Amino acid sequence: VALARRTGDRALEFEGSYLRAADLIELGDVAGAHGESLERIAHLASESRVHYYRWATECLRVLLAFASSRLGEIDALAQKALQIGQEEQNNNAVLVFGIHMALLMRDLGRHSEAEPFLMGLDLYPLIAPNLRAARAMLYLETDRTMEARAELDALMSQLGGLQRNLAWVFTL
Repeated sequence: VALARRTGDRALEFEGSYLRAADLIELGDVAGAHGESLERIAHLASESRVHYYRWATECLRVLLAFASSRLGEIDALAQKALQIGQEEQNNNAVLVFGIHMALLMRDLGRHSEAEPFLMGLDLYPLIAPNLRAARAMLYLETDRTMEARAELDALMSQLGGLQRNLAWVFTL
């Protein structure tokens, strides 16, 4: 990030700052992620005019709300990210929205409302193992042991295909 700033590479600065903020969230350092300056990230996204960056910034706002336990804000933030993603014709916008909403419903204890979001994401084969893990967890939390076992059995056959992507940490 420092090198990107020194050389004036705004795209690299955005990506480095964004990924560092996401890493800090994963590590549980929400204050550090906020300190990474969400407003600076948003400014870089706007300045760059790279459509993906606008959407990614809104997704970061959702992650920060989750990490800060601001559950009441997440629905609106996720809707905004979805809207921006769809305006920009981002193929991942619906996928990420579904994940956001499934996690929100689960965190709110509204498990029956989480399941449809997880079922509708099977169109994304690269994260099929991740989705199986999420469904297994949901089934376990709702005492649906047989369905959880079926998902875990299927997951075991896919473990070699588990991608180390942004969904990986949630799968674990």
